[in-house]
Amino acid sequence: MLYFVRGENKGVVYCPNPRVAGVNTIRTILELGGQKLDVIPDGKLLIVETVRHHLDVLVSHWYSNDAKTPFNDFVKEILDGKNEVFGPQTLYGRHPTNYILRYETLDYEWDNLCVNAGLRPCKITRTLSARPKNIKWQNLFSYHMRVAVCNRYKDEMERLGYGVH
Repeated sequence: MLYFVRGENKGVVYCPNPRVAGVNTIRTILELGGQKLDVIPDGKLLIVETVRHHLDVLVSHWYSNDAKTPFNDFVKEILDGKNEVFGPQTLYGRHPTNYILRYETLDYEWDNLCVNAGLRPCKITRTLSARPKNIKWQNLFSYHMRVAVCNRYKDEMERLGYGVH
């Protein structure tokens, strides 16, 4: 599902990705008068997606959905291309976007989007994560798993500014 809101300067189509504050961003777009779409319309639009460091998004998904599965097995499933949510070569880019919001700096990124599109300034109301502070990628990924995931998604990580090692 896609979400559309018309700003004074440009229309915005939001293409949600898993585990990157999509629910909160969608809620904010709908509060601004947005609507659901099935396809991206023609025209000069900001086609937006939110991205997050690949290792962090995998940990977030695992904790929220698959924590009953051993973490190493979950990562192996992704590396083997057998995961239903995450693709074998990319985590993002389901749609041809031209505007990126980074999860790590989402409030700043959202403010910039509002200015560029001419949307009424507002804040994304964030739902606090139930994930304990010690459940983070730096603690869960072994060196070899980290290298394997970063090598798998290397091109995308570099393109999005996350580097690989």
